[in-house]
Amino acid sequence: MQPTPQSGFDRIAALVAAAFIGLVATACWINFVHPRPVDFLSYWAAAQMALEGRGEAIYDIAAHRSVEMSARLDAERLRLMNSNLSCAS
Repeated sequence: MQPTPQSGFDRIAALVAAAFIGLVATACWINFVHPRPVDFLSYWAAAQMALEGRGEAIYDIAAHRSVEMSARLDAERLRLMNSNLSCAS
């Protein structure tokens, strides 16, 4: 049986797929072992400001920081409230 040109393409496609899967698995493993902090809060603060109609203030560092800090304070209050509820029993 003679190899067809299609079988060569199938092998190359399988190698590319295997390399891609290996690359994704390696990236997932590296991010799992050495997680990097993601600056989600900055993007969230910008979105909140845009939703409030203050889109032009996104680049104002002081205004942006105040929205970030309000989210942090809300999270701290929520954490304290939850810890009080769990200790109430």
